[in-house]
Amino acid sequence: MATVTAIKVNTRFLSRIASIGLTPGCRIKVLRNDRHQPILLYGRDSMIAVNRR
Repeated sequence: MATVTAIKVNTRFLSRIASIGLTPGCRIKVLRNDRHQPILLYGRDSMIAVNRR
């Protein structure tokens, strides 16, 4: 488990992840971190795939 401390992204992406509850202070778990695929995160009863680019 980890805690989100800051989010440094463009406004559009920030709005999308904030709407599902992934904000600073949120506890998250990395479910998958394969080299060539998006990172799969779980936090506040939501899963989100984050592209590496």
